Amino acid sequence: MRIPGWRLAVATLLVAIAGTGCSTGGSDAAGGGDTTKVNATSNAGECGKDTRTVAHELGSTEIKGTPERVVALEFSFVDALASIKLKPVGIADDNDTNRIIPQLRDQLAGYTSVGLRQSPNLQQISALKPDLIIADVRRHKNIYDQLSQIAPTIAFNSNQASYQKNLDSAAAIGQALNRCKAMDDRLAQHRKTMEELKAKIPAGKNDKFMFAVAGEKTFTVHTAAGYTPSVLEALGLTCVVPASGDTTQPEMNLESFVAANPPILFVTNPAGTLFEQWQKNPLAQQVTAIKDNKVFPVDVAVWSRWRGVTAAELIAQDVVTKVYGG
Repeated sequence: MRIPGWRLAVATLLVAIAGTGCSTGGSDAAGGGDTTKVNATSNAGECGKDTRTVAHELGSTEIKGTPERVVALEFSFVDALASIKLKPVGIADDNDTNRIIPQLRDQLAGYTSVGLRQSPNLQQISALKPDLIIADVRRHKNIYDQLSQIAPTIAFNSNQASYQKNLDSAAAIGQALNRCKAMDDRLAQHRKTMEELKAKIPAGKNDKFMFAVAGEKTFTVHTAAGYTPSVLEALGLTCVVPASGDTTQPEMNLESFVAANPPILFVTNPAGTLFEQWQKNPLAQQVTAIKDNKVFPVDVAVWSRWRGVTAAELIAQDVVTKVYGG
């Protein structure tokens, strides 16, 4: 008997869910998962030293003094710097100042754009005469040597790092900057803020959710290994999309979306996207989140691009306000 294509897609997804679960552990498989090696205490012994050897994802880097002119090539690193009141001299902002979240725009005003996060402009970076560059291990591995010739460079997993690994990277950045206490204090404040927000969610709810980025022709879900779902899982919610060995951000078709059947859906800026078209499809009307009116539009910059302590707090507040009325 011939199995209809959409039913085959459903079966495939369910097998994947059964086989992997919603672990946040990640994977070293090609192109996906969380490969972060550095933890919060990796560089603790270097704090306070005038010359520090800082371990990171691509090795270790000697850093002298207290860096002031820092270039950040991912938004999560910008968030870490802003968290301790240090404004980068250069940011890879994709040539768009509007990609800086409004909550930090005034604080960061006056930086120089160094181009795209995927392919930053090395000449612009060099012209800024930085004393530290913070790079993404995945995006910038191939230009790491060139960056290191410009200034001491440290690299962490940003794009596919989990929430906890992101916090570990922030701690390492504080150590590299010789601002350990300032970063430790900010992370302690962050943990307190997150616990306060978590306390506003009814105990024992364990609500299941999906987070997706909607495009004109794509619907990209973030797996449990990704940053935003792991923030929500830290609040006590459960991701319905399992960790994957291939990527933390797979694309999903309508049939797979229906099979996953999220009770709660957070989706970025859905107006005019493929998801808006799906909502008109009778098949999509079977999805619990749509039936129960629990589809929550969220801001793509905060929920997807930024990935830092400020973003996590904003995401948590969004969940409390939109889902639980807190």
